[in-house]
Amino acid sequence: MKTKLDVLGKICDRAINRGLTPPNKRMRLVVDMERACEEFDLDLDKLLAFDDFNFAHDIIEIQRHIDRTTKQFKNCFVPRASRGDAK
Repeated sequence: MKTKLDVLGKICDRAINRGLTPPNKRMRLVVDMERACEEFDLDLDKLLAFDDFNFAHDIIEIQRHIDRTTKQFKNCFVPRASRGDAK
């Protein structure tokens, strides 16, 4: 049975392999993604299945729009993999 962490691991691997985040920032990406899951009810399987363009969009924009101090997302950003139940 796959868990949320299994899927997050695959997402991080893909992001690193595509050059979307540096390997030494893996844990930061995991934390950013977990916060995005809470905020936007991300469909992680959908995100992982995205083509490279849409996958890159969500990964890059999540990292760009999160304020790591407040844990909030700026500029009304909503990921494409959101289930639509954003808070």
